[in-house]
Amino acid sequence: MAIGHDMQAVPAPTAPLGASDATRRWCVVGDDGQARWPGLTRVEADAVCAALGGSADARVKAALIQVDLGVVISDGAGPYLVDADGVLVLVLDLHAHIARGHITMGQVGERRTRIGLVRGAGHEGIWEWVVQVQIDAADRVAVLDQLAAVETAPALVRWCEDVGLSDNPPYLAYGRPQRCPD
Repeated sequence: MAIGHDMQAVPAPTAPLGASDATRRWCVVGDDGQARWPGLTRVEADAVCAALGGSADARVKAALIQVDLGVVISDGAGPYLVDADGVLVLVLDLHAHIARGHITMGQVGERRTRIGLVRGAGHEGIWEWVVQVQIDAADRVAVLDQLAAVETAPALVRWCEDVGLSDNPPYLAYGRPQRCPD
């Protein structure tokens, strides 16, 4: 079943970001019935529907939505993004070697961290995963350093294989690791 042809904004009363901000209790539901990006405002959710409606399924699955939270976690970092699971992801820095790539980190749970590389997806406020892995939070500094040291697209694929866990493989945008950014 297609995801993105008929998308609509719907309430998400249990969205984690909505716990501290009642305006962030919206998400987007596609043709497949799955709720994505819980933690958006109604305006953001409507904009996602307009931007991604009719998009290919792989593009929808890889999308992250830029949000303005009005707080600063770290000087020089940002913006904030919400991924399809509702995880708040912070763009830490531009990658030194991977064109258009930005290093990111998000806290999945108390002991799990999502680290990856994102890039702008061609629509205002829409980003996409290039790669992502979920790791133990205790390993985040080492894994971030390894990601920052990657110099080529093939090395990025190897990085994913090295840090990816067999029960939680790395996500490679569009399912084609050979198509990582140039």
